[in-house]
Amino acid sequence: IVDVREQGEWDAGHAPKAKHHPLRGLPSSMGSLPDERTLVVVCRSGNRSARAAKMLAKSGFDVVNLAGGMSAWRTAGLPGVNKRGKKGTIR
Repeated sequence: IVDVREQGEWDAGHAPKAKHHPLRGLPSSMGSLPDERTLVVVCRSGNRSARAAKMLAKSGFDVVNLAGGMSAWRTAGLPGVNKRGKKGTIR
């Protein structure tokens, strides 16, 4: 999972094992993303991650946008962790 939200959103709560690559820095950090598997891109609601998914797909990545973003993740009751690895609050 590639989380493209801003630092404050990430720090408050994110999906366990997700990688943080804020949308504005994504073009310069793409090289550190694995290209041998499908990337799931997420933001708060799905709008920023849709832009990120399009950008990554143009660069040759196999990518999907998580519909509904972290808001849907939270609604589904899925876990979130904060920057210290403890239970986090998904915003």
